[in-house]
Amino acid sequence: MHHQNINKKIFCSHYIQIVIIGLLALLLRIINLTKYDLWFDEVTSLVEVKLNNFWYLSTNFTFQPLYNLLVQYWQDFGDSLFILRLPSVIFGVASVILIYFTGESVFNRKAGIISAFLLSLSPFSIHYSQELRPFSLLIFLVLLSTYAYFKLLNKRSFPLWSINIIANLLSVYLVCTSAPILLVQALFMIFNLRKNRLREVLLFQSVQFFFLLPWIYITIKHFLLMLDITRVYCQFSPFINSISAANLFYSFKNFISGYYASDIVRNISSVFFALLILKGTKDSFAHYKKKWYMLLSFLLIPVLTLFIFSKFRPFYAERYFSFAIIFLFLMAGFTLSNLGRKMIMLCLGAYCFISIPSLNNYYSNRITCNFIERQGTNPKKELKKAAYFLKANYKNGDLVLHTSEVSTLPLEYYLNERGSNYFLKEDAMLTYKFIMDSQVKNRVNRFLIIHEPNQHRFYFYKDIGVFTAQPDDPLFNNHERIWLILSHWEDPAQFKFINNWFADKHILEKSAKFSGIDVYLYANNRVLNHS
Repeated sequence: MHHQNINKKIFCSHYIQIVIIGLLALLLRIINLTKYDLWFDEVTSLVEVKLNNFWYLSTNFTFQPLYNLLVQYWQDFGDSLFILRLPSVIFGVASVILIYFTGESVFNRKAGIISAFLLSLSPFSIHYSQELRPFSLLIFLVLLSTYAYFKLLNKRSFPLWSINIIANLLSVYLVCTSAPILLVQALFMIFNLRKNRLREVLLFQSVQFFFLLPWIYITIKHFLLMLDITRVYCQFSPFINSISAANLFYSFKNFISGYYASDIVRNISSVFFALLILKGTKDSFAHYKKKWYMLLSFLLIPVLTLFIFSKFRPFYAERYFSFAIIFLFLMAGFTLSNLGRKMIMLCLGAYCFISIPSLNNYYSNRITCNFIERQGTNPKKELKKAAYFLKANYKNGDLVLHTSEVSTLPLEYYLNERGSNYFLKEDAMLTYKFIMDSQVKNRVNRFLIIHEPNQHRFYFYKDIGVFTAQPDDPLFNNHERIWLILSHWEDPAQFKFINNWFADKHILEKSAKFSGIDVYLYANNRVLNHS
């Protein structure tokens, strides 16, 4: 009886701990949820929702059509920025809770608690838990699949098979880069389970493969489309021109400390986690050798698959394999659980010391790592304020020019005050084609983009270098006023030269500078002189 009471108290204490950790995770993911405006990729999700054409999106270079269905129905609850981003928060917190149960299932309760604590504080996880993008959901689905998978290693269960297969299918139809997880799971099950379960494994894997057939068709079509694009635009990449083994190290650092810690902190924390993985490899030999190598395979194979693919067609960005962070933290949690109580507290305190300054920089929009180390992740911009400035001073007949696509869709969104349910209701297809063009055309050369706010349309006009090399341009003939929206994925100062070109030829009437975006209104000197 005495031992039963002790076990009951220990059981309750673990659940109290996970509730506290869950509340901490929720708090960190709610803070500043609406502080920063919707950026280009988030508005792209809303454009895809407006298309309301699941099959077209699935077969035309869109990685997350399933997520668009979720957003479409979620908008019934409202279209405020808080509501739109709330699903990512929910899945982010749910992942923290679920990693506890996964760690408990794979190793022990202490490993689960530590893994949950690490994930709750993770700047990388928090970053993707605050965006209107599919990656927080992706992490949750891969984690759910992993939980069911490790449970299945110990017992037969139709509900567990159902959870595993459904989570796997949803994850690959959400973002195709999770597919290697399914292959690794299948191979480990076939070669490691007892022979009397082989028929069971083959049966359920066959069912999973059957439902993967449409996905295989979609993925092949995406691949052929990418080949066509790269034949025209050479080594097309939305993020970087080339990758090397250094990118793997950058990804490891980003998983641990996010994009907002100092270089010293990022390097020290990376060494610390690398030592944890090495020690865990040694500690796992006694009882968890197979499970450890499974987790290591789940961590490395998806990353290396995309890395190898990107050596031929660069498409490397951490968000596409963001789920790898859960395997890293499960392994670190196991290693730490084998240490003494004081050493565990010291290590977790050190992780807090690493995470808190990084989170402070994140909430303050201070990205500290170099561009090459954070593929596809950029500083937040004050797009809403810029849109309001444009709206307050815009007149019919004004010409609006953008130096980058980064400002186009968000300004169009914020120019429409009625919310996402009314955004681009009739012109979604034209806008989507513009998005597809921006993924290719504007990655190779930098084009000036014409924006027609009244018509809700965008056009690529001319390469900026070609445009500024000409003494004048016929585009200006019929416009008395010209808006120049100086924007860039990184720093709009990179296009300062074109503003100087305008200043030499036209009269500046108004200007305003916001975080990450500058807006200038020029009177067309040529039209004024002609009149």
